[in-house]
Amino acid sequence: MRAILDGPPDRMSIPLVLAATVSVMLGDFDLRGFRGALASHRLVMILGIAVAAIAACLVVAVLLFYVFGWVALWVGRLFEGTGNSRSVRSAVAWGLTPVIWAVLVRFPAALMGGNANMRARTAGDAFVVDPTRFAGGCAMALVLLVVEMGIFSWYVVVASSTLAEAHGFSPLRGFATLLLSILSPLVIVLAAVLAF
Repeated sequence: MRAILDGPPDRMSIPLVLAATVSVMLGDFDLRGFRGALASHRLVMILGIAVAAIAACLVVAVLLFYVFGWVALWVGRLFEGTGNSRSVRSAVAWGLTPVIWAVLVRFPAALMGGNANMRARTAGDAFVVDPTRFAGGCAMALVLLVVEMGIFSWYVVVASSTLAEAHGFSPLRGFATLLLSILSPLVIVLAAVLAF
């Protein structure tokens, strides 16, 4: 991380954020549901909606990246950090690399279509879930949950270290910066809700 921060301006920040966003979206993709939507609706309409939603998610992700970088800069300054906005944004982007590598798990899971045992049927106008949908067990869901928890832990370690390097302090302060940067918008929203 130090070599990246000491080098010329990092041009990989936005591509890293976009790649991490695509990786997260793959975790939510349901191939069977998509096939069902294509079978019951017009192809052009479904693909148009999908492309528009993906583009909107990518734009929002970049905006949130800049907001989070700004918050991490000022939270790091509370811990006597010396990072500037460029280095902190770069550290936040490179901290997302575990999320990008998670595509190696999320892509096959998306191709499997989620829970292979889930079945549903319609009864008149009502959508009824088959009570035997978990008959095959939920071992795959448990495995994916454990893997996702491991990826999240890996992200926390890497992001804490990159923020610590950008601010020039210990990884423990980097973890505190990451944690407070994530929690501070929630605290502000909660305070605003309680105020009104």
